[in-house]
Amino acid sequence: MTSKDSNTNSDLSIFKRIMDWLGLGKRTQLPERWTAALGALLAVLAVFLASGWALGEENLVVATSMGSSAVLLFSTPHSPLSQPWPLVGGHVLAATVGVACASFLGTGLLSAGLAVGVAVLVMQWTRSTHPPAGATALAAVIGGDAVTALGLSFVLKPVLLNAILLLISGLVFNWPRRSHRYPVGAADTVNRDNP
Repeated sequence: MTSKDSNTNSDLSIFKRIMDWLGLGKRTQLPERWTAALGALLAVLAVFLASGWALGEENLVVATSMGSSAVLLFSTPHSPLSQPWPLVGGHVLAATVGVACASFLGTGLLSAGLAVGVAVLVMQWTRSTHPPAGATALAAVIGGDAVTALGLSFVLKPVLLNAILLLISGLVFNWPRRSHRYPVGAADTVNRDNP
């Protein structure tokens, strides 16, 4: 082996370490990417259609953080952050915290920061950590007059409704896929029943 070959291997090793450190080392297969994208597309579409039907087109409000939840649910369905309790509970608890902050402290910077910080604490305490729910807490504070006017009903419609619709979409879409049984507990049950 020449010194040039040794330098090339060393450069590749450093490059690989940097890629791994950045989280770019492992890639999902192309069909997996397309399936996740299709699942997210269909789920968000279902959330909009069902919410529009339930709330009426003129009252349609969809929590934008549901888009982030769809990414987690369909790209990483086995993640603890994507499971039903964190998905629904995290959004509902964070929305409640956000509405409380907006109601008692107004819609300023302190209220926005406090809403996210307290939502993180509540989610960790209740084992419902779901990162997109931080945006739900923030939206309750800085979402504008249409959102703040909803008050506590923001928690039920749109947040709870949106989260449940997203959960149902995840259950239906991921169930037929053996490698993506959702939730994780369902995968464990299937594996125990069919060795």
